Formats: sequence, structure tokens, C-alpha cells
Amino acid sequence: MTDNVETQAASLTQPPNKLTNQPLSLPYSQALGQAGTRADLVVFGEDWGGLPSSTQHLIARLSQHYRVFWVNSIGLRQPQWHRRDGYRIVQKLLAAVSKVHPRDDGSGSNKANATNETHGTSNQASTLNAANVDGKHSDYCPIIIKPLTIPAPQGRLARLLANWLLLQQIKPVLTRFKVVNPLVWTSLPTAVDICQALNPERIVYYCGDDFSALAGVDHHTVSGDEERLVAKAQLILAASPALANKFPHAKTELMPHGVDVSLFRTASLRAPDLPKDGKPIAGFYGSLSSWLDYQLLFQVASHLPDWHFVFIGNIETEVGALMALPNVRFLGARRHEELPSYSQHWQVSLLPFRNTPQIQACNPLKLLEYIACGRPIVSTEFPAAQQWPEQVHLVYNAGDMIRTLQQLRQSLRVASQVDLSQHSWEARATSLHHLLEQI
Repeated sequence: MTDNVETQAASLTQPPNKLTNQPLSLPYSQALGQAGTRADLVVFGEDWGGLPSSTQHLIARLSQHYRVFWVNSIGLRQPQWHRRDGYRIVQKLLAAVSKVHPRDDGSGSNKANATNETHGTSNQASTLNAANVDGKHSDYCPIIIKPLTIPAPQGRLARLLANWLLLQQIKPVLTRFKVVNPLVWTSLPTAVDICQALNPERIVYYCGDDFSALAGVDHHTVSGDEERLVAKAQLILAASPALANKFPHAKTELMPHGVDVSLFRTASLRAPDLPKDGKPIAGFYGSLSSWLDYQLLFQVASHLPDWHFVFIGNIETEVGALMALPNVRFLGARRHEELPSYSQHWQVSLLPFRNTPQIQACNPLKLLEYIACGRPIVSTEFPAAQQWPEQVHLVYNAGDMIRTLQQLRQSLRVASQVDLSQHSWEARATSLHHLLEQI
């Protein structure tokens, strides 16, 4: 079977590397012959190149220590018969039939070429597709594997077939790159069978969500897979204390989300599509999904016509009458690197979540990003927000949010900067590297 592989620069715009003064680059032309120079790491996550998840942030920064083989998403639920899933299936098929041949000239320029030649995927929504890690050119590339499989298979035969399909696509790639007994990382419980089939040296499970409560997941299948994965993993990383408490204490470590301090602290030009009529703006970016409290937002926006309410992200659910309000704008998705041009220039950042088990266990990436921008944050109550009482104004209902916004309008100013160096992705990756070296 043809191996669907591409190489892509794992990169982020960051301050100069604080860990080492050595160059971070290694020409891709040497990659095939460099087995053993760095340990091999196989990663099962979401599709590489979308809005960067915590896994993408961490793995990009670990790539100086590991040869990374990134397997695009194998899914958390079976597809359904509607337009979005149909579009997703077509994307997967197009990605699977593409095969990139990077230019092997030893210069490192093949990384950009490989990115540009990729078919069926888009790098327009990612900050991980440039050529810099910690402010330097990087030729440390994750090798992207784009498999076709059966998402979230149910039943023994379906699992066996899905596992066989994955092996037929992943094993030839690992053989080609002389990978034996890799360290395997998965952020998806549904990868439990294929993780074991790769004869790993160790298995790491990174849990960033409460899958038992996460919308859009086959809960019964994923819960069973997670139980088996927890038994097999040598190290479990949890993004929040609530998640960590689910797992065996002896092999679980807390690994909260970090923040790209440089991106969100460096002054950005104001986005041209932000309202500019002198009225204050309350803004939110992220997935516009069922976990937002749209009824609360409608009540608040209706009561405060002299405020603009701006939402950035894909609409994943019915937002109700909120969309019809004249002071509410839905701007659609933006690239991650563009977000500071919005969040640095609106007056208040919003975290208007519903009170659900998923939210109570979550540690949203945007929380630290909002804090880095220095704008006041108004949030409904959940544990992660409670950890920042100086920066986050907690509200419990629409009346609270209305009063808090009115009070903030009287003294709107950029908050004093908080030292986030210990919360940076660089600090998280350093801690993570030490943990991986110890297992």
C-alpha cells in the first residue's frame, strides 16, 4: 500500500531558544540516515496544520530531541450523514491519495516545498507551518502520515480491521525510516490498539479533555478505549487537576496548557474588521459549539446595545437569536497568529461557558492567551478560571455579566502584565522532556 507521507516544518514564532545555543537545524536529506541520533516518537493526534492544539505546541518544541512521526486524526466517532462529515471524508480521501516528494537538496528548503506541494490539506489556519522554532530556522520536521481507517470502530472485528488498515499504512513508513520500538504518544483513546501494535518502548497518554462528557464523541466506545489505554500507558499526562484525578496517581502527571508568550505579548496591528466606532468591544475566539451559553450571551448583548460583541471561530451549533442582534458580529475563523490583532484591541475578553462536566474539567488554551494580552477577562465560573482571581472576573448569570461589563467600562485599561514565563510552551516542553527521559 502506498505510504501517504509528507514532511512539514514544526515551527512557531518564539523568542530565542533559552535551552541551548546550538543550532536547531538538521537537513532533511540526512533524516533517513539519522536513526538513533534522536529518539523516535510516534504521535497520534488531530490533523497537523489546523489551529494548534496543546499537543502540536508541545511536540513542535520536542522535535529537537525526537524524530517525530505524526499520524493525523483517526477519529473519536463514526461519521454521520450530514454535510460537515461528508466534507471531512472528502478531505481525508484527498489527503490520503496525495504523496509529497520533498526536494532533497540538503539545504533545508525542502520543508517549504513540501508544505506548498501538499494536496488535500490546508496550512492556512496554522502557526506551525513557518520555518522557525524559538526564532530560528528549523529543519526538524514531523513526518506526517495521513491514514485512512475506520473511525472509532465498534466491536472486535471492526477493531481488528481498523488496526490492520492502520498498520498497512504506518508500518512501511516506520520501516523506511528505520524506526524500531518507538516512544508512542497518543491524545486519542481510539488509538489504543495501534499504539500496542507498533511494539513501543513506552506509551504516553496525553489527556486534554474529559471524553466522557465531550460533545461529538462516541462516548461508549471512547470510554472503553480510554480504560484500556490507561492500563497500557506507562505515563499519563493530564491538562487539569480534574482530569488527573481520574487516573492512577502513580503514573499520572499534571501537564497544564501553556501559552505562546511572544505571540500574544508582542504588539499587533488592529484587525481591520473589528468595529471602530468608539463603542467598547467584548470578544471571544474559539469553537462556537454547544458548550457556550448562548442564552446568557443573548440576554447580555440585548441589554447592552452600546457594546459590540465579537465572536471569532467556526459556528458548530445553533446560536439562536444571538446572530440577529445588531451589536453582535460573527467574523468566522482566523489563523492562530492573527488572534492577537483582535484580542489585544477589544476591551474585554469573554469565556461564556455553560456549566457542564466537560467545562468543569477543562483548561482552555485561550485563558492564558487572554491573560498574556492584558485585557480584563469576564468568565462564567469553572475551576481553571478560579486560579487567576486578579485577571478573571467571575460571573454566575446574565445580570452579573451585565453589571461587570458596565463597571469595567468605567475604568477600561490594559492590565499590568503577569509573569507567564513558567507557563510558556517552552517551560512546559522542558518539563515534559524531563518526564519522557525518566520513563
